[in-house]
Amino acid sequence: MTKREHSRWIRTSTVFRLTVVQTAGLLAACAAGPEGADTAGYSGSAPSDGTPCKAEGKTWGTSVCRAGQWRSASASAASAPTEGQTCKAEGRTWGGLVCRSGAWRGSAAPTQNRSIASTTENRSNAAPVTAPVGEGFGQIGKSSDEISRKLEEDWQSFVTSEMRGPAVNWQQGNTSIEAMSRTQFIALALDKRDVFQQMSAWMDSHMLYRSGPYRGFMAWAINIDSKDKCSTPECGWTGATKENLGPATDGEVWVTTSLLLAGERWSNSAYTARARENLEAMTRQRDGGATPLFDRTTLLPVFVPNVYSKGTGSPVFSTFTDPAYVVPSFFATWSRLSSQLSWSEAASRGRTYFRSATHPSTGLIAENTTFSGSPVDGSPSGNGLDHGSDSIQAAVNQVLDWQAGNRDPSIVATAERNLAFFQSKDLHKMYRPDGSLTSKSANGRAQRCMLGVWASIVPPSEASRAALQALWDAQGYDWYSRQYCLLGRVIVAKKLVVR
Repeated sequence: MTKREHSRWIRTSTVFRLTVVQTAGLLAACAAGPEGADTAGYSGSAPSDGTPCKAEGKTWGTSVCRAGQWRSASASAASAPTEGQTCKAEGRTWGGLVCRSGAWRGSAAPTQNRSIASTTENRSNAAPVTAPVGEGFGQIGKSSDEISRKLEEDWQSFVTSEMRGPAVNWQQGNTSIEAMSRTQFIALALDKRDVFQQMSAWMDSHMLYRSGPYRGFMAWAINIDSKDKCSTPECGWTGATKENLGPATDGEVWVTTSLLLAGERWSNSAYTARARENLEAMTRQRDGGATPLFDRTTLLPVFVPNVYSKGTGSPVFSTFTDPAYVVPSFFATWSRLSSQLSWSEAASRGRTYFRSATHPSTGLIAENTTFSGSPVDGSPSGNGLDHGSDSIQAAVNQVLDWQAGNRDPSIVATAERNLAFFQSKDLHKMYRPDGSLTSKSANGRAQRCMLGVWASIVPPSEASRAALQALWDAQGYDWYSRQYCLLGRVIVAKKLVVR
C-alpha cells in the first residue's frame, strides 16, 4: 500500500544487469539447440542432406539439423527456411524466423494464445495453464517441466525466508493485507491448498473487522504476535493499532478474487460464500468516516475507503485512486457472484482508466491519480506524483487482463514503452511519468521483475528475451521484491488465468 511505503525504498542493493556479453550468450544458447544438447555431435557417418531430423541445432559430422532436416553445415544462408515452412523445434530461432506452432514465422509475428484449459469442474473461470514452448518463458528455451520446478523451488524459498506460519513477515514481525493477499493468490495458482486454507483462516481470525465503520474489511496491517499493535514506522506511525489503521483497498480486491477462484477450482462453497460477503462489504453504505470501496460514479476503487486525507489542503482518500488497485480481469469475474455494482462495467472503466492515466511516451503511470487518470499528490508516502512502488504493479494488472482475453493494443504499446524507457535507466531510481528523474530511490529488483512481466506479451526480441531471463534469474532482497518476482513468474508461466 502506497500510504505506508515511505521507508520501503531506503534499502538499496546492486542490481544485476544483462550486459551485451550476457545477452549475446543467451541468444547463442537459444541457437545452440535444446537443453542438454550433445555439442560433440553424433558418431557414425553423416546423414545425407534432406534426411529427416528432430533435434534442431544438433550436429552430426559435417551436418546440422535445421528446419527438421539434416543439412550440410557449410550450407549458405540461402538455404534458410522460408516463412510458413514446417518445423519441429518449437521456439527455436533461425535468422529472422522463429519456430511457432509447427511452422517457421517472422520473429515479430504475434503468437496465438494456446493456453491449456483446466480440467477442474469450472474450466473457464480459474484455468491453471502451463506456458507452451515459444510463449512466455518458452522464449528463453524453458520447458514446462523446468518452469514447474523453478516455481516450486521459489515457493519453498519464499515460505522459508518470508513467512511465519500462515503469516507473511512483512516488516519486523508485522504483516499486511498487501503481503498476505498476493501470497494467497500465489498459493492458489500453485495449488497449495493447505497453505491457502491456513492463510484464509488466519486473516479471518486476526485481520477481519467484525464491528465498527470498517466491518467486513480486513485491517491493513497488524503485529503477527499481538494481532493488534503494529510496531514499526512502516505502519504509518509507531504504535498504530488494528483499529486506527483501517483497511487497504488492494488487499480486499486480491483476497476476494482468490476466494472466488478457489471456490470454483476446488469446489469449496465456503470460499465462494466468503467472497460474496467481501463483495457485499465493498459496496455497503457506511458511516463513522468510512465509505464504500468503489466510487459510485466512476466504478473505480478508491485509494482508502474513508473521508480522511494526509493533511490540510490534500484530497480526501476516497476521492482518488491508485493503479495497483485497478484489476479489470478481477472485476469482470465478480459479476458471477454479485450484482450490487455492474462489475463488467467496472472492468471496462478500469481499462479506460489505464489508457487515460498512462503516459503516452514513457508508458509510466503515477502512483496516485484522479479517477480520470491525472496525477494527484494524495499519498502520505509523498510518492503520489511518481512512478513508484504501486505504479509498477500496473504490469501485473494489465498482463492478467491481456491473458484473460482483452487484446487491447494499448496494453502491448505500454509494455513496449516501459521496456524501451528502462533499457538505459537506473532501476534503483524513481521517475515521474514524463520520464524526469526524482531524488528518490526505488526497489530496482521488483522493477526488473515487472519488466519481465511486460516482456511476456510483446513480440519476441533481444530486449524481451533479456527481460524474461532477468525475471527468471532474479532473487529478491526483501519481502516486496521476493514476492513480486515470484508473482511475476507465476503470471508469465500462466499458472492461473483469471477469467
